Amino acid sequence: MEGIVEGAVAQSAGRVRITAKLIYAKTDLHLWRRSYERNLSDVLALEDEVARAIAREIRINVTAQVQGRLNSASAVNPEVYQLYLKGRFFLERANGRGDEKGP
Repeated sequence: MEGIVEGAVAQSAGRVRITAKLIYAKTDLHLWRRSYERNLSDVLALEDEVARAIAREIRINVTAQVQGRLNSASAVNPEVYQLYLKGRFFLERANGRGDEKGP
């Protein structure tokens, strides 16, 4: 199957929400969609949860090494994570790959 994973991330009041979709590319048919929300300090665990859900949905076997990494997510400092995301935004913008919207 030729599929596309599409997603969106939103943050508000110390919370982060990730919405992920699995789309069949040939027909633009939405096969799966799910939203996940957690405290911003748990963003790495949230990313791991979304990755595992997508892998289950498309039935990919995850190696023990990768599974170990997914299970060992630690808490992050929300301020530091925000600075990291802003840095990535400006780096991509400087390289001509970012859009003109601000972080």
